[in-house]
Amino acid sequence: ARRSTDNGRTWSEPVTIVEGQGVKKGFGDPALVVTEKGEVICAFAGGNGYFQSTEEDPIRLFVTRSLDGGKTWSKPEDITFQIWGTKALNSACQKYRASFFSSGNGLRLTRGAHKGRIMFAVPMLRKDEWVSDNFVVYSDDDGHSWQVSECAFSGGDEAKLVELVDGRVLLSTRQSGPRGYNISEDGGVHWGTQ
Repeated sequence: ARRSTDNGRTWSEPVTIVEGQGVKKGFGDPALVVTEKGEVICAFAGGNGYFQSTEEDPIRLFVTRSLDGGKTWSKPEDITFQIWGTKALNSACQKYRASFFSSGNGLRLTRGAHKGRIMFAVPMLRKDEWVSDNFVVYSDDDGHSWQVSECAFSGGDEAKLVELVDGRVLLSTRQSGPRGYNISEDGGVHWGTQ
């Protein structure tokens, strides 16, 4: 990561968030979000590839945090099986064999009943077919524990989230054909029909 303290006019030297060395030890697809307290959370995938992933040899999901604006980062925490696989807390996510964070920005809700909620969009690869579905990974305690929404978009791939002016959450996803969209009216837990 590089940091700017002057609105992007100049940038720091690179800071290593996490370093992988060797086959199946790389990291990628980072997504960043800033909590209400000003902590920076970085979510990313590592290990085996998305299409090569199995529950025995999975692509893994990690989060790390910076308390000093990105100068230093905590040791990555593996949250893989909170999110997908037969041990997943959300039973709907137990039928998937891979997931990764859609890179770029995460989302922190700024209004309504779920103000402060941290959210990341993820695709999940079905076990028995080459099809992904979108879910939203969210935290109500600044990223210390994680939950997963119901399926937000069937057949979606890399997705982005945005909070609308009325507090609803819009998911925009890449899919076969035109982009797909869906809206949540309860902070990203339940989603409308697509």
